[in-house]
Amino acid sequence: MVYKGHTLRRIKADIDIPLHGVKVGDLGGWIEWEYNLSHNGRSWVADEAKVYDRAMIRGNALVANNAKVFGRSRVDGNAKIRGNAEVSTRSIVSGHAQIYDNAKIKNSTVTYAAKVYGRTEIAHSFIDGKRLKI
Repeated sequence: MVYKGHTLRRIKADIDIPLHGVKVGDLGGWIEWEYNLSHNGRSWVADEAKVYDRAMIRGNALVANNAKVFGRSRVDGNAKIRGNAEVSTRSIVSGHAQIYDNAKIKNSTVTYAAKVYGRTEIAHSFIDGKRLKI
């Protein structure tokens, strides 16, 4: 598949990842390079999600549904990017942070248990979910 000038390939699980309900042979989402999805940990790109450019998914992170992670962004820890969310430029999403619905994160850090959702757009920010009262 060619998406915005990037050739993406659908991934296929070569190990079980019970954390995300993935079995050997399951098809996942789309990545541009092997580099986009770490082989250490239990990270996964699912459904029609796309990870491209120099973005990296690692740890136990999940990118699912129609979410997109690109640029030099990094998603790690137990973070989840879902829905139609976008994480771009040099963003970092880590800890147990969740980005979902139609939220867009650009050149920002979202960490700990922070949740960004709805039609929220965040740029050039640092969101420390450890300090939030939920």
